[in-house]
Amino acid sequence: MLGLGRSRSSLPSQLFDAFSTHRKITLCLSSSQGVVLLGNIPYDSHILKSLTFTPLLVTNFPSHEYFINVNAVKINGKRLSFDTSSQFFEGAITLLSSIVPYTTMQSSIYATFKTAFVEGAVSMNMTEVGSVEPFEVCFRSGGVVPVIELVLQSEMVKWSINERNSMVRVSDEVMCLGFLDGGVNP
Repeated sequence: MLGLGRSRSSLPSQLFDAFSTHRKITLCLSSSQGVVLLGNIPYDSHILKSLTFTPLLVTNFPSHEYFINVNAVKINGKRLSFDTSSQFFEGAITLLSSIVPYTTMQSSIYATFKTAFVEGAVSMNMTEVGSVEPFEVCFRSGGVVPVIELVLQSEMVKWSINERNSMVRVSDEVMCLGFLDGGVNP
C-alpha cells in the first residue's frame, strides 16, 4: 500500500521535500501497468502527449484526499441528465480514490447512469445476464462496450473510460459494469 494523500506524511510529500521538487504528481491508474510521476515533467515528453489534465480542487473542509470537478457524464456521446436540484449537486465535487476498487455513485446518480449504460449496451447488441455480487449490471463477454466520458472543466477536457477500465471480467463468459450504487451518502 502506498500513501498518496495530501498530508505531510504521504510518500509524495516526503519525496517533494527530500528532492526539493515542485509539488506536482501525475498518477495513471490503469487496468494494466500504471505510473506515478513526481515533480515537473517536460511538456514535450512522450508520456504527456496522450494524457488529459484537470486541476485538483482545494476543498473548504479538511481532507487528505483529492477531488476534481465533473461537469457532465456522457455514455456513447449522449449527455446524461441528472436532477441538479438535489443537495448532492450544490458545489458537487468528485472524490478520486485509489483505495476503493470500484467507482461508487450516489443512488439517484447511479440509477440514471445504470439505465443509460444498459440502453447503450443493448443498442450495441450486448446481452445482459444475471448480476454477480457486488455488481448489478452484467453482460456476456465480448463485443464492443459503451464509452463513458466524464466532462471535466470544459467540453474539450474529457476523461474517456473504455472497456478495460469500466468493466470487470468475473468469468470467461461474463463481464460486469465496475460502477456501484454507493447509497444516499457514499
